[in-house]
Amino acid sequence: MLFCAGPLLESMSFHAARPATIVLHQDEHLHVELLPGLSAMVNTWRGFVQGPVYRERMNRCLELLQGAGAHTVIADVQALRPLLAEDQVWTNEDWAARAAEAGLKRMGVVLPATVFAQLAVTRIVRRLDQMAIHTAEFGELPDAMRWLESLDR
Repeated sequence: MLFCAGPLLESMSFHAARPATIVLHQDEHLHVELLPGLSAMVNTWRGFVQGPVYRERMNRCLELLQGAGAHTVIADVQALRPLLAEDQVWTNEDWAARAAEAGLKRMGVVLPATVFAQLAVTRIVRRLDQMAIHTAEFGELPDAMRWLESLDR
């Protein structure tokens, strides 16, 4: 684990005292940072991720969530390309229930810019709501971070 000033901190110019983050995972598609003081993770997704690679990364997020004892996630999917229909179905029918079992209580989602990608993400967010995971949608990461900081622990 590394302490860093990664993508999350670079986007947080609105916050005078930036929280310390720990990088838990980083590759070409996914960057995961833990905010220990907020018991939360920020998952930043990039590019076109599909099939086994997508599912491995989603499962990795659950492993990291449980390992860190976090209950809140900010999923920044602004730079994520649209998901394949099969991956959307898998996320809704398999992953969402396991996320709730893993202790995920709240998820803030920073939506992608393209309408097609937004539709896919919105379907997943609706499913998480059905699993009793409180969700919120945002246009920019600083808004999601303000929401995160406003939550009761």
